Amino acid sequence: MENLGYKTSSGASMIAGNIMSQNAAEVAQALDSSAQSITKVYYKTPGGGIRGSIISTLYLILISLLIALPLGIASAIYLHEYAKPNRLTSLIRSAIEMLTGVPSIIFGLMGVAVLFPITQMFGATTTNILLGSFTMSIILLPTIIRSTEEALIVVPQSLRDASLSVGANQSQTIFKIVLPCAVPGILTGVLLSIGRVIGESAALIYTMGTYVNDTPTLMSQGTSLAVHIYNIMSSEQPNFELASAISIVILVFVLILNICVKLLSKRLNKSWY
Repeated sequence: MENLGYKTSSGASMIAGNIMSQNAAEVAQALDSSAQSITKVYYKTPGGGIRGSIISTLYLILISLLIALPLGIASAIYLHEYAKPNRLTSLIRSAIEMLTGVPSIIFGLMGVAVLFPITQMFGATTTNILLGSFTMSIILLPTIIRSTEEALIVVPQSLRDASLSVGANQSQTIFKIVLPCAVPGILTGVLLSIGRVIGESAALIYTMGTYVNDTPTLMSQGTSLAVHIYNIMSSEQPNFELASAISIVILVFVLILNICVKLLSKRLNKSWY
């Protein structure tokens, strides 16, 4: 509580002062008057802006991609370049496609049941941003695997044959010829993944909570931008102005990210072809 105020019987607003710097006697003296009647008490609580939500969202993007991107790219390389076409690889691809259609709230429940004990090993005592990041990395894996594999498929087979014909082995061909050509497609998968993190809410409500934390840490609760919108719109007094402002921030962030990825893809294409 920052300021304590009241209205007099005549309707004039008065401020009793900063309650944090006054003792009880001073506050009581300011309000104790037969000529005045308290008709309204109000207070102001600092915080509640979107700074903490932006920080929490950046944490989510960074950690979830650090986990999901290497695993997703490695899985796609194995499935397309090394694994032989058989019933097992077909089953794995079918499972990956099925995971893309699973509601995110199921992943949230799984994160609380399975991944929360892992975060407890790092000192967590409640739902936290690290748990949300672990859960989001699992949600992003199918998207990254599929986009990377599609990018590898687009690379002409003639490039692989030419590399092998001059003495390069399969690993050298993949990492020096195929992957550089597939980077634009991989970046598209990264863009889709970041957009999924920014727009996700259901899974994060279970794994991160809905507490608006202005100074979030990995082991504390926090809200992403999307969860912040849900939080303020589900309260007793929805704040439409703040919800609209957060929506604009999300749209601008995604637009800037999209432009950066497109420019980077064009530059990479020019340098390799």
